[in-house]
Amino acid sequence: MAQAPCDDVLTRSRQLDDQEQALSLLGRCLASRTSQEMHLRVVAEMAARSLQAGDERAYCRFGKLLEAKLEKAADEAMPTALQGGREARSEIACNCDRFLVDARAAGLDLLTDEFDPLWRPRWQPEVPVRTVHDSVEVIGDQEYRMLVSQQSGTDRYCVFVNEDLRYAESRPALSDGFLESSLFTHQDSQRTHAVVRWLRGDRGETLQIIDLERGQVVRNTASADPVHYDITDGRVSYRYTDSDSDGAPSPETSEGHF
Repeated sequence: MAQAPCDDVLTRSRQLDDQEQALSLLGRCLASRTSQEMHLRVVAEMAARSLQAGDERAYCRFGKLLEAKLEKAADEAMPTALQGGREARSEIACNCDRFLVDARAAGLDLLTDEFDPLWRPRWQPEVPVRTVHDSVEVIGDQEYRMLVSQQSGTDRYCVFVNEDLRYAESRPALSDGFLESSLFTHQDSQRTHAVVRWLRGDRGETLQIIDLERGQVVRNTASADPVHYDITDGRVSYRYTDSDSDGAPSPETSEGHF
């Protein structure tokens, strides 16, 4: 019996060293009639192969395709497949933001012939991307880069450690947009954490503390008014305002420590 295009396609593609052969094999599965869940896995694999081969243009092109497949699969694919697809999409979006920013810094125009015309990530040029924040800090032997891009009304916060994505989060720019981010090494655990302030509605803010070694949010404090925080000797102290039963700011402020 002839082997169907998608039978063990991920395993078979990973056994191939030749990039073109692997992408061709995956592409035949993608062109065949199969589940949306399989399509998500195949496109994510094609993106991963492209990144490993150093082909950033193809990587971002497959990211655009993954975005379209996720929209199509929303009502069909299993929740676990959708979650995996969304995580892959988030990683690709952050990496492509980094590629775009670095290309601009090098004086390259992404719309010239130096770049494959098929490499048109969804956010470029149809929906422009604006860099909100880009900073680099070296702690020990680790280089941390915090990159925030705004596109289609969304702020995308990405933290890279030695160019590997460690944390990503997106929020609506108008109501919950990015304000600032700082790094510190926690006194007890000696792990690097990020402190992030986000908007929260008309006048409130949210304070996040993220363990970047584990890629996890360890504090998420909502405040009805702006949050004030201080980092001293590897500790964070912050003041925030609770809301009363009607949602209005409480007259008293509270304190938190981490």
